[in-house]
Amino acid sequence: MQYLHGVLVPIINKVFEEKKYVELDPSKVEVKDVGCSGLHRPQTEAEVLEQSAQTLRAHLGALLSALSRSVRACPAVVRATFRQLFRRVRERFPGAQHENVPFIAVTSFLCLRFFSPAIVSPKLFHLRERHADARTSRTPLLLAKAVQNVGNMDTPASRAKEAWMEPLQPTVRQGVAQLKDFITKLVDIEEKDELDLQRTLSLQAPPVKEGPLFIHRTKGKGPFMSSSFKKLYFSLTTEALSFAKTPSSKMTSNSSQNPGVNRHGEELPFLLN
Repeated sequence: MQYLHGVLVPIINKVFEEKKYVELDPSKVEVKDVGCSGLHRPQTEAEVLEQSAQTLRAHLGALLSALSRSVRACPAVVRATFRQLFRRVRERFPGAQHENVPFIAVTSFLCLRFFSPAIVSPKLFHLRERHADARTSRTPLLLAKAVQNVGNMDTPASRAKEAWMEPLQPTVRQGVAQLKDFITKLVDIEEKDELDLQRTLSLQAPPVKEGPLFIHRTKGKGPFMSSSFKKLYFSLTTEALSFAKTPSSKMTSNSSQNPGVNRHGEELPFLLN
């Protein structure tokens, strides 16, 4: 959230404070009166579209510049995650025709699921105290669309979907180059640093569930079979299942890869209370 605010707050504040009427879709343009008192004249559709394009190009350029400067501000765990994603997708699609696929894999999260929703609904992400008014609300929506076009690496399909976004194309094309450069730097995290981060996170992983653990033990076969329960105390995190005889005892950890197996490779059937 701190990273999101650092990148978006200046742009979002400017959008809200300017309260400019912005529209690129000719079918939705509302012609307004412009000029000083006594000299009012209707603003033409062409003027509305041109001024809107200028405003959105300025906002999009400012946002991409802020993003380009934010590599070091991005949380290390996010950088490590994107590094893995970028590397695995590039290994899966190595051909030159798939050059943009690793970048789009990252921007699918970075733009579509992170920045764009916050731009459209700033209040939900605590960027503003109130939702945008009717005059202002169209600007964040169009800006989010432009960000997503950049994130899609300006594909023909993306352009064809809303042809009226064409006035933003020069800034979008420049933004693609900026975004690719940003992602290249973002995923350039040393493997050693990534491993250190993973170890740190595994030590700091908060419990998902903890409490009594009952291990069911079975002895014998057929009619002579008997069973009993052994009570332990467990702590389950995203990394490991740990258990001990009492809550205050030192816990033994099992691998997160198979938390139902003890250190001797024996299966531990258990019931969580």
